[in-house]
Amino acid sequence: MTTRPSIPGKIHLFSGTVKGGKTKQLIALAETISYHGPVLYVNTTVDSRSHTPYSSHSVLLEPEVEHNLKTRIDMRKLATFDELFSVGDLSKYAAVIIDEAQFWKGLRDAVLNIAEQYGCDVYVGGLFADSNRNPFGEMHELVSIADSVTILGTTLCKFCSEVGVKTPALFSYRAEDRTGQQLQIGTDYHPVCRLHYLEKTRD
Repeated sequence: MTTRPSIPGKIHLFSGTVKGGKTKQLIALAETISYHGPVLYVNTTVDSRSHTPYSSHSVLLEPEVEHNLKTRIDMRKLATFDELFSVGDLSKYAAVIIDEAQFWKGLRDAVLNIAEQYGCDVYVGGLFADSNRNPFGEMHELVSIADSVTILGTTLCKFCSEVGVKTPALFSYRAEDRTGQQLQIGTDYHPVCRLHYLEKTRD
């Protein structure tokens, strides 16, 4: 059994809409922290949109940054948290970064375990809500245990932008079948403002 550290880690959440810069933020944090200590970055195998552990469909990296990620950061795609805890002694990492957190099962318990039993800082990125504005996965369960919650608000509404208006996006709109939450290749997701969300989802 892992000995509880004298100083527990901190838990930091990052959320926003689709295409909202969550992965980009996590990658930047991973690179910065890696100069000070080992970093474990994990993404779920549910995210099949890219061949890299991180979601390269939404992040274009400079060659130097991509080289740093491959050489200084332990990056993995895993199916379950059981696989994560099988990696070894997590206390050797300065930080554990969890991407696409809305797809992970047992998220709350795993994050608490990493921070409080292993003493790692945990950075979690994912969607709080699906395209129907319902809670997505277990992300919302982390709010009550987090040291900080950051909502990335730099994304603009796709449809406002098309007419030259810069309106912050609040929601994720799914142009195709909106009955499920699974993120599929080719599914048409867009960041939208409240007005366009209501217009696009009106029956």
